[in-house]
Amino acid sequence: MQAMEKAKASGGGGGGDGDGGGGGGGVIKGRKYYMGWGEVQRRLEDCLMMATGWLNKREGRLKVWGVPRGGMCVLGSVPLPEGYERVWRVESADIILDDICDSGRTRDLVLRRGTGAVFTSLVT
Repeated sequence: MQAMEKAKASGGGGGGDGDGGGGGGGVIKGRKYYMGWGEVQRRLEDCLMMATGWLNKREGRLKVWGVPRGGMCVLGSVPLPEGYERVWRVESADIILDDICDSGRTRDLVLRRGTGAVFTSLVT
């Protein structure tokens, strides 16, 4: 709760109100958190680096699949860092990305497919 109050007091940084700006962190309005594309890009890079650390694969580009709707929107909206590529079939993915993992239901459903991929999300 203190972090939310701190973010409200500081305005949460620039560009987080969905205007597409770079800037700092997001903006809290009511019970919702809005982040700009700059923050989405940073969170994506952080997620991919963390997931890469969990994998033993060291050769070639890592393949990233976005969970329909949220994960696909993220992958389609911001550029992937070097060394990663988008794939359109979960079976060929090394990393599965979603925008948010709140209940864990989607994560569990996707991981039950047994692809051996690592699951990560921008927000937990």
